[in-house]
Amino acid sequence: MNNLSLVEKYRPSKIEDILEQHTIVNALKKTIKNKNIPHLLFYGSSGVGKTSIALALVKSLFNKTNYDDRILELNASDERGIQIVREKIKNFAKFSINNDNNAKFKVIILDEADSMTLETQLALRYIIEQYSKFTRFIIICNYINKIIEPIISRCALYRFKPIKKNGVLKILRKISDNENIKISKTELLTIYKSTDGDLRYTINLLERFKFMNNILCLPNIIDTTIIKKFFDSSINNDKYNILKNINTILNNGNSATEVLINILDIITYNNQLSELQKCNILYEISFIDNYLNNGCDDYIQLIYLSQIIYNI
Repeated sequence: MNNLSLVEKYRPSKIEDILEQHTIVNALKKTIKNKNIPHLLFYGSSGVGKTSIALALVKSLFNKTNYDDRILELNASDERGIQIVREKIKNFAKFSINNDNNAKFKVIILDEADSMTLETQLALRYIIEQYSKFTRFIIICNYINKIIEPIISRCALYRFKPIKKNGVLKILRKISDNENIKISKTELLTIYKSTDGDLRYTINLLERFKFMNNILCLPNIIDTTIIKKFFDSSINNDKYNILKNINTILNNGNSATEVLINILDIITYNNQLSELQKCNILYEISFIDNYLNNGCDDYIQLIYLSQIIYNI
């Protein structure tokens, strides 16, 4: 137990312990009671409990003696080639199981499925279709728009909400107390703000803090001052400073996604914009976020954002 990372050591073992996903927890409790689940697709941002709830669910369905025979866990970002689907997944999925007191099926947990290629997903769809009688799939991803429709249509969908600040800080404080990590409330808040509510990442940063002898070592946090400058230059259509601010942001190692996250407050609390203007900007930002998730260029999308702000 002592050799485990803090993330694994404090990973919830029961679905009741999953933080703040109450609707999903209540729905899955019924599947445990009935010892039957459909194919499941969990999606939402990183570090909100998708993998933890999948592992807790299958542990509730199967006992320790046959757990290894009934469960196959794969990380699609590491094993995303079509041969993995055709061989490893298919070989596990196609064999029936002996009847016992457990659920009458096997489970394949496929994490980070949005990293799979189209060809791989099409092969996976065929396997899901062919062997659903005695194999269930739990598919986990951040971006559901990267999963093909034939897979989505065969699954029960559960969207995981971001974990609120108080919930994250409560867990961090509990871990720091249990592990005798001397960290202030201000430092915990700094960790939270640098990770955008990703609980797994915040725990990893807390562990780094512990091993760095209580020195706070954070990722490259974007300077909100430069975001404000970018917004102001965009409102005024100051092309020189728009490009200058974009170059500063990207050269500092920050991304367009970080700009979108941090510019929301500037827009929301701007007294010079009407509510309709704010809604229109936020609506357009949702499209930019989608473009970025699909691999569009950060530089081009920030220029596009500046023109949206100006034209509103």
